[in-house]
Amino acid sequence: MGVRGRMTESVSIVSALAAGAIIDYFRAQAMERHGFALLQFIAAAAGVCSFLLLRRQPDPGHRAPPGKVGSRSLFGPLADRRFRWLVAFNVCWLAGLNICTPFLTAHLIKNMHWDFRHLSWLAVLASVAAILVNPIWGRLADRHGHKPVLKVCWLGLLTVPVFYVVCPLNLHWPIYVANVANGIFLSGFSLTMFSLSLKGLPAEARTMGAAALSAVAGPATFLSLLASGALAQHLAGFQLKIATTMSIGNYQILFLLFILLRVPTLALLYRIHEPSAHRARHLLKTALSFGGA
Repeated sequence: MGVRGRMTESVSIVSALAAGAIIDYFRAQAMERHGFALLQFIAAAAGVCSFLLLRRQPDPGHRAPPGKVGSRSLFGPLADRRFRWLVAFNVCWLAGLNICTPFLTAHLIKNMHWDFRHLSWLAVLASVAAILVNPIWGRLADRHGHKPVLKVCWLGLLTVPVFYVVCPLNLHWPIYVANVANGIFLSGFSLTMFSLSLKGLPAEARTMGAAALSAVAGPATFLSLLASGALAQHLAGFQLKIATTMSIGNYQILFLLFILLRVPTLALLYRIHEPSAHRARHLLKTALSFGGA
């Protein structure tokens, strides 16, 4: 898993840089739409290639489960009380996430006047940070449990939108710092969420558990994206001037709302059950003393 993660992150770095360079080139030629069309074609071609490669991937020893696969088997894992708390946390987390995530890039382009080359470097920094710290999160999770790592990453990700809210329009480095932090904490968050979703279920129910987690998260993602778009449109004319190079607009309001919606998820996080896990405070002390890595 670690090797696969590093390989995919490396490909993401190269593709992000290439995409940014392509869009900036076509924009300079006043052919921006052609640049996006080219990227869409490349993405479609890559999708076809991945499908053909997936068909050649062996799957030895697979046996179909007995009986019919229906809604009862799909949502069967939700009968587990511990798994339901994890699902509730994931749904509320995604609802808050989708309030602001679509507008982070829009804020950088519209209000801070970033070009696509600089935007691609944000993805590169986040990917490099994730590659470097992912093994550390894995060792910390093995030693202290997945739940304390999830708590630490929850707190770290909560601070990322603050940079976008308070960053003056003429400064770039706080946004770079925010994306490095996002790469660091999102890698640990994704790792522990996936592990906890498998750990709380018996082996025969894990595949359906992962499917149920995605099925329940889908409507929450759809509704939160609709709500965020409507709210951004409603606040389109809002502008609060704080300083010459700093103002609060509709996007920053969504970023603040994102923080407020994420705070209650901590109560759900505490209800997730992992008996062998240490306290998050103990993990922080170990990490700060360089004993966890």
